[in-house]
Amino acid sequence: MNLTNAVLLYPNPATTKVNVTAAESIKEISILTIAGKRVLNVRVDNKPSETVPIALLPKGLYNVRVTTGSSTCNNLLYITG
Repeated sequence: MNLTNAVLLYPNPATTKVNVTAAESIKEISILTIAGKRVLNVRVDNKPSETVPIALLPKGLYNVRVTTGSSTCNNLLYITG
């Protein structure tokens, strides 16, 4: 299953937290720099949504990788503060 359109990140741009919602149960959320360095990893207990605290991350553009039981989806997130 292609989850590209089935994963929502909001708000985007974000400052202190980002909500991640998927069509399937989420197993893991990883936030990576554009260069590919993982800066945050959150294990999720197979829930369809999760709030991820991002206040300690520097502002900039990040790749958010959402892993479910059957797929992995990548979305861009802009952190403004």
